[in-house]
Amino acid sequence: MHRHLNHHITGYDVVLANTEESKNIHFNLRYQIYCIEKGYEEASKFKDELEKDEYDDRSAHFLIKHRAGNQWIGVFRMIISNYEDLPICKSTHASHFHQVGPHQIAAEFSRLAIIRPFQKLAGKTQHAVDDSDMCIIFNAVSVGIEYCRKRGVDKIYFLCRRSLTKVVNKMGIKTPQIGNKTEYRGTRYPYRLDLSDFPHKLFENQHAVQAFHRKNGYIHYFQASELEGRQTLKAVA
Repeated sequence: MHRHLNHHITGYDVVLANTEESKNIHFNLRYQIYCIEKGYEEASKFKDELEKDEYDDRSAHFLIKHRAGNQWIGVFRMIISNYEDLPICKSTHASHFHQVGPHQIAAEFSRLAIIRPFQKLAGKTQHAVDDSDMCIIFNAVSVGIEYCRKRGVDKIYFLCRRSLTKVVNKMGIKTPQIGNKTEYRGTRYPYRLDLSDFPHKLFENQHAVQAFHRKNGYIHYFQASELEGRQTLKAVA
């Protein structure tokens, strides 16, 4: 089992949904957020209340669990595919400098979302534990980096609001904008993380590298298949 190696006390666990039960929890959370809360997807299309799309067959799915509440509160996925088949390529055009070669495997950070009831509670537990919104993003991005590095994927793309990249920038991570803004569920901007020659190209400076390792060293993730039988995986009520 992957263990936390850091002295930073996070208020969350990240779980790789690698079983049918855990994946269904992931898809149901997406249904609650993207169909019911935000209305981004048409709820009637998902009779089983599991929001999926054509990219899920080539994705690693993750769950975010709030430790204090023992509750699944969020999701994200890493789409692993040929660069030209990533959804970001359909939404915007990256400058030639930031594109990778044909058929080169890359990743897209996607479907990061937190259920609305929890958004009002984040950051209100004991002082020694960090369960802020920033900690959620920190954990998700850290796990995404770890997952991709272990699979030899050194480019991570994402399409998001500027507010998300501001949080990532506070981690000392370089997030160059690689194309023009686009309108997709609001104004979004395309960015890329470069994991080649890790950690030198990813971070702004050596101080940022040291701070990153000191804070999380990484935030390692658990696998659902390791937890089942020892813990009961329960969907959000």
